[in-house]
Amino acid sequence: ARNPQAGLCSAMTLGMDESGQQLGVRHTPVVSKSASFLFPARCLALLGKHGSWFVGNTVVYRRRVLVELGGFDPELRSFADGFMCQVIALKHGACFIPEPLGLERMAENRYSKTIMADSGAALSTVSRATHLMQTTYRDLFPTDFVDAWSKRQRYHLGLRTVLTSQRRQVAGLRKLTPSPSSADKIFFALLRLTMKVEYIISRLFLLAHIKHGSSEKVSGSER
Repeated sequence: ARNPQAGLCSAMTLGMDESGQQLGVRHTPVVSKSASFLFPARCLALLGKHGSWFVGNTVVYRRRVLVELGGFDPELRSFADGFMCQVIALKHGACFIPEPLGLERMAENRYSKTIMADSGAALSTVSRATHLMQTTYRDLFPTDFVDAWSKRQRYHLGLRTVLTSQRRQVAGLRKLTPSPSSADKIFFALLRLTMKVEYIISRLFLLAHIKHGSSEKVSGSER
């Protein structure tokens, strides 16, 4: 009400496990030490520096603005609300309250985690968001911002893919050894060490790939 130009307002959130046990405040960027309105230019700078700070279960949208800017794109799956928050913030600015005003159940089968665990679906979501930044909302997203955002998302997606594969491997092997012997324990210790090396090598590969690569470009023949 104090900032009629703002397109939305968001805050921080608490997390809880599937049984309802609170896990404390979820780690998200704190972009202001006090409740405040962030102008579009400031939002752009903060997104470039910290990434998104919008926590979906705390966002209050100005409905008129949400509708005018196209609403949620179902092809963005679990990122539909997060993407639109960025669009609205860059167009109209956003309010932020640095307090936990929501509670999120961190279930293993929640929609966002399911999508992120599927590398194909996750990559498709990143590609769709990049496409929208370069076309429909190109007036809001500078080219260098889009390039940096796309690279950052692909980097984290690559690391997540490695970690997911490793966890599944360990879980599968542990099922075969419900009562591990001393030899089994040594094996798993060596396996963890090998996986750490694999993770470091994968991280170096992704960093090199991102440094020399570029975000995908949109052309009429591809879309």
